[in-house]
Amino acid sequence: MPAVQVYDRWHKSRPAPGVKTCRHRGGGRFLVPSAEHEVGKRWQVRYRNLDGEQRKENFDNKTGVGGADERRLEVEQLLARRIFVDAKAGDISLDRWVREVWLPGLDCDATSRDVYERHLRVHIVPALGRLTVGSIRPSDVKRLRASIDGAQSHRDSILSTVATVMQAAVADKLRDDNPCHADGVTRPRLAETRPIDVWPEERVLAVLGGLPEHLWAWGATGAGCGHRPAELVAVSPDDFDPVAGEARVLRQIKWLSGGIGWCFAPPKGGKTRTTVLADSVMQALGAHMERWPPVMIELPWYDKRDKPSKRFRPEKVPLIFTNPANGEFLNLKRINELPWKRALAAAGVIPTPEKEVKGAYAAAPDDGVSALRHFFASSQLAAGESVIDVAGWMGHEDPLVTIRRYIRGSGSAGIRGRAATDRLLSGKVTPVSPAPVGTYTCVQCRKECDPDVPS
Repeated sequence: MPAVQVYDRWHKSRPAPGVKTCRHRGGGRFLVPSAEHEVGKRWQVRYRNLDGEQRKENFDNKTGVGGADERRLEVEQLLARRIFVDAKAGDISLDRWVREVWLPGLDCDATSRDVYERHLRVHIVPALGRLTVGSIRPSDVKRLRASIDGAQSHRDSILSTVATVMQAAVADKLRDDNPCHADGVTRPRLAETRPIDVWPEERVLAVLGGLPEHLWAWGATGAGCGHRPAELVAVSPDDFDPVAGEARVLRQIKWLSGGIGWCFAPPKGGKTRTTVLADSVMQALGAHMERWPPVMIELPWYDKRDKPSKRFRPEKVPLIFTNPANGEFLNLKRINELPWKRALAAAGVIPTPEKEVKGAYAAAPDDGVSALRHFFASSQLAAGESVIDVAGWMGHEDPLVTIRRYIRGSGSAGIRGRAATDRLLSGKVTPVSPAPVGTYTCVQCRKECDPDVPS
């Protein structure tokens, strides 16, 4: 007997001889009605899931898109791949579904997978894991959001994962709607749509001044070229062309779980780019390399677009910024834990702790190393560079991302606009002659009257 079968609920498969038939035909003959004749959906898919439990799903049509035959084939494929399938979302918990179905079928790079797994492990499963996929309601999502401490961007990132998981459940027909999209639920704002509070110049200089000497040029490059933090620790002398005034962004250093560790990888999205290189940044880089020469670093190269056999091949790159104490590449996690927090405290961004130990500094989720990159974009736009160019330097695929994040109204709004209007109209429009002193135009008679005589 096939593992997945399609039944006709409205008719008997083995009718007794001589019983009354109905108007429906099948196999060239009239069919015998069952007790459920024309009640509910006619076609039923029956199967046993991986736990051996009987499951039934009803459909209006046997063939065609969304029909019983289509679902039968889908279930057969899932069961053949040993993937848990269940028509009743109430029969599987969120914890089990994400472990057995969603995560195994997830198609993304290793970094994104790490983020998803961390969100699920730390926040989502503890709060919602025991609930069944079909029973999760908007109120559950709102309760989860309220329980998350940290910056708005942190909560948005976690709720974005919840929304992604719930949308996958909708696609798998485990539920009819996404509770994250219900009225009253604050939707997470994508990172590229959130406006950025850009540091003023004084704060940038103060933070750079608080960095240790071997990180000053590193910070200046971030503020002057717009590298992402992971790209900033992976720059090489060959990436900079002072004659053309350009810096190429070719790689980053990222951490991959699963025993892989640190590796070289293409920039975010797998796309290299070129940004601007100011003389002052090149001078800072030159002084840095004169004191701390570049060090050849070997790490695995990871690109999810490569064939599995070519992934994690060894790659040697001379890096400009390394740890002077041991010659190793800069570990962003360690920079964020102490040198960067110390510089923020010196600039007055966060308070200075009474005792400097690991974890003593206050959290600063909105004042990370990326603040230097944000300053770069904002300063370039303020200097009059085009949005298209700045978007390209930042690696934004859509210039609207650059506009939403960095373009703001200014406190001097209207000055340039008024000047432009004056250039257009000044001296070219005949002014109206003023009325004689002591008279005014009467509203009723439209004539000039003596102001002391009532009209």
